[in-house]
Amino acid sequence: MLVTCALPARLPAQTALSSLGIFGFGPGLTLDQTRAALTANHGWGWSCRDAREDSTVTECRGAFQEPLRRIPVQVWLSAMGGRVGILTLQATLTPVGLGEWQAALSESYGPVRVVQRGPLRMMQWVRHGRMLRLTWLPHPDRIDASISLVDGVILDRWGRPRSGG
Repeated sequence: MLVTCALPARLPAQTALSSLGIFGFGPGLTLDQTRAALTANHGWGWSCRDAREDSTVTECRGAFQEPLRRIPVQVWLSAMGGRVGILTLQATLTPVGLGEWQAALSESYGPVRVVQRGPLRMMQWVRHGRMLRLTWLPHPDRIDASISLVDGVILDRWGRPRSGG
C-alpha cells in the first residue's frame, strides 16, 4: 500500500551535484559535502575511519533529525577516493512518515512500482549510474525503513585492479 500526503518544502530530494538524493545526501558527494548535509540537518556523532579490510575505503557514521517528523535517522557510508560510493539512511517510521518519504521521492524522480519480496517492500530509481532504493519492513507497531544511495561509477572504479604493490 502506498500512502501519500501533502509534503512540506522541508523534505527535499536532492538534484544539485548528485542526480539522486534526499535530505541533502547523495551518492558521489565528497565527505565534506556529506558532513555539511549532516550539519544542515542538525546532525550529530559524525565520525570516520579507514575500513579494516581496505584502507582505500573510508567508513563514516552519524545521525540527524528528519526535518518534518523530528525522528532520528542513522547515516552510514563508504567513500572511495574521498567520494561517497554507498550511503544508507535508516529510521523507524510511522505509516505517515513512510508515505512522506515515498511521496518526496516519487515527486522528485517519478512514480515507480512497489516491489514486494516476502514482508520486505521497496521502490527504486536509477539515473546515470547511480541508484536510490527505499526499502521498508512493516511491523505491527513500526516500520523499519532505509534509503540506500549507490554510485556505480565510483564502485566500478574502486573495483578495478590497482597498479603497484
